[in-house]
Amino acid sequence: MFRDLRTVKDVLLAAALEGGRVLKEHFQSEKVEAKTKTGPSDLVTNADLKTQEAVLRLLSRDLPGVQVIGEEKENEEATGEVIYVDPLDGTLNFFHGQRQFAVSLGYWVNGEPTVGVVFNPVDEDLFAAALGQGAFRNGRPIRVSPYRRLSQSVLATGWPYDKKELPRVLNSLERLLPVSQEVRVWGSAALALCYLAAGNLEGYWEWGLYPWDIAAGVVIAREAGCRITSIDGGFFDLNGGEILATNGYVHEEMLQCLGGRGPNADSG
Repeated sequence: MFRDLRTVKDVLLAAALEGGRVLKEHFQSEKVEAKTKTGPSDLVTNADLKTQEAVLRLLSRDLPGVQVIGEEKENEEATGEVIYVDPLDGTLNFFHGQRQFAVSLGYWVNGEPTVGVVFNPVDEDLFAAALGQGAFRNGRPIRVSPYRRLSQSVLATGWPYDKKELPRVLNSLERLLPVSQEVRVWGSAALALCYLAAGNLEGYWEWGLYPWDIAAGVVIAREAGCRITSIDGGFFDLNGGEILATNGYVHEEMLQCLGGRGPNADSG
C-alpha cells in the first residue's frame, strides 16, 4: 500500500511534537533517571522510554500496519514500509542539560528515504521533508550552503560509543581539521544532518551509526540538496553504520582527505 506522503508527514509531525512535549517536560528535571547500555557514554533514560511510548501510541493509531523500528525496542528485519524511531537522539546531551537533542522519525519505503521529521523541543526547531516536496525548517524552505571549498567550510562528526574506534575518528580529524574552518561535534546525528540541510554546515561524516540515528535526517538532507555516500565514496546504505553527507560542492575534497576512492554515488 502506497500512502499519501502529506498524510504520513502530518502524522510524523504530530508524533514528533508529542514526543518533544514529553522530553521538554523531563529536561533538566530531577525526574530523569539513566542507566548505561553498551558503555559509560551510551545511556538510556526514563525520558527516552516515555517519549517512545508516546510516539508509538500515536503512530499505531494513525498509521496502522506500518512497521516501526526503534532504538529502545525489540526489532525485526525491516521490510516494505518502515518508520525508524529515535525518541531521544542526543541522550547524553539531554542527561547533562545540554540543548542539542531531538526526536527523530524517518519513514522509508522499500529501502527508499521518503519522509523525515526531526524536532528539537528546547529550541522549538522543527525540520521536515517528504520525497519530491523539499525540506523545511519551522515551515520555511531550506537548502544547502553555497560554499565550494573546505577552507570555507564548517564540518561535523561524532564520537564513537566503542572507544576502540577512536583512532579512526582521530585520524580523520587530523586530516580534516587543518583544511577546514572548524569541526563540530553536536552529539546528535539527526541534528547534524538537519544543520547541514539548512546550510549551517558544509559536511558531516560519522561511523558507528544505527538506522534510527540518521533515517529522518537523510530524507531532510537529500531534499535540501545534499550529496550522501559511504565514507569511502560508495553507495550509502542505511544499515551500513556510516555516512558522508555534504552540500555537494565539498564532497570530492572530503573524500580525498578521508582516503575514499569509491564511485560518485548517492543513496538513490
